[in-house]
Amino acid sequence: MMVDFPDLVRAEVSRTDRTVRVYPLVPDISAATLEHFILDILFPRLIADAGELVVHGALVARGEDAICLLGDSGLGKSTLSAALRGAGWRLLGDDAMELLNDGPGVTASAIYPSLRLHPDSLEQLFPEPPAGMSPVADYLDKYRLDPGDPADPAETTRLRAVLLLGGEDGTNEVAVRPLTALTLCMALVRQSFALDPVDPAAAHGRLGAASAVAATVPGFALNYPRDYARLPEVIDLVRDTLDRVGTNTRQEMAAPIALP
Repeated sequence: MMVDFPDLVRAEVSRTDRTVRVYPLVPDISAATLEHFILDILFPRLIADAGELVVHGALVARGEDAICLLGDSGLGKSTLSAALRGAGWRLLGDDAMELLNDGPGVTASAIYPSLRLHPDSLEQLFPEPPAGMSPVADYLDKYRLDPGDPADPAETTRLRAVLLLGGEDGTNEVAVRPLTALTLCMALVRQSFALDPVDPAAAHGRLGAASAVAATVPGFALNYPRDYARLPEVIDLVRDTLDRVGTNTRQEMAAPIALP
């Protein structure tokens, strides 16, 4: 099957012999644009095609506990994850992650270490331009940075919560509210990667995997004004949410089991 990056790159994917061939469609395509196609577009879809649930979001961790920042492009996942990193969290990736329900809970791992920011976020969060910064692609006003964290790229962490980023709601408040499992499930499906979106068997698998995650991990809607000066409040709320989830989990584990 073909995966096209219109007028720039094409990939031929053979499910039979498990090979991938990438062909630039223009002679002067930049290395950054080609890397963007392979890492950000093709690679997550290939992993999802193997049957894994791969979602578009950022993965940050504190200690052994991780949270997923989920939401549509442009809502600030990378900016918030970079701000959390500046507050001492580990940034594992800001683009794609694999979620696996292993019975006791859900583990999460970044598909690859990544951090990509617009110039205004770079200016606010990194007063000194980081070394090794490069354009994400020729047509994007975004730069790729080395996250700079020593975490193993293959590291898996226990996912404790999913935060679904919303747009500004006009209240100028930093607020979080619980999501129903159904709402979280559909958000995970909507943000999932697929090599062939119209494959019914694969779609059924993604729905089942998302349902299992939503039944195990709590989800929250996170709304806040897109004001850099308010980011410390958002970070505090994210930390408090993770603390509350962790406390509830410990209480559930310590609760006596009622026998019939």
